[in-house]
Amino acid sequence: PSAQSTDPRAFEATRPVLPCWPALGSWIVEVQMESFIAARQSDWYVMGLPAFNDNYLWLIVHEPSQQALVVDPGCGTTVQKFLDDHSLHLSGILVTHHHPDHIGGIDYLISYFNYSIEVIGINRVKQVNRVISEGKSIEFFGLTIQVMEVPGHTRDHLAYFITLVGQTWLFCGDTLFSAGCG
Repeated sequence: PSAQSTDPRAFEATRPVLPCWPALGSWIVEVQMESFIAARQSDWYVMGLPAFNDNYLWLIVHEPSQQALVVDPGCGTTVQKFLDDHSLHLSGILVTHHHPDHIGGIDYLISYFNYSIEVIGINRVKQVNRVISEGKSIEFFGLTIQVMEVPGHTRDHLAYFITLVGQTWLFCGDTLFSAGCG
């Protein structure tokens, strides 16, 4: 099906095969990226979901309720497939900034799940239905998420900061990079 399909279920969600260029030479090395648990604390865990050629999307999951928040869903099919495969319910989307690799999957997710999903972020993103700014917080099944404005990569970039029973989780979009991943 084409990207113009009106039925988002028509898209096939597959685990990406990722080309990585070696430092020397002109070969392409195929890398299979896997989902992984990045953090676990109390009733919560954070999943890294492979996306695009060399990146991850982050899913915050409340285990008892099977509710999830996704941060910057640039690839909607990756998120949808993981949620469906693990019987999770998408309750919200956190947006750090407006670039396509961070918001490109929002319309797909809204259409696929066909229920009201809270999209939290800056007013520059048309799908956002809850605008948030510095010093505000978001409550999600007893989890408090603090919002910080971190301009630099974009002038209206946000980061989300969570402290939970001695662990700190920071979802900073493209404010910090490691190995090319924001």
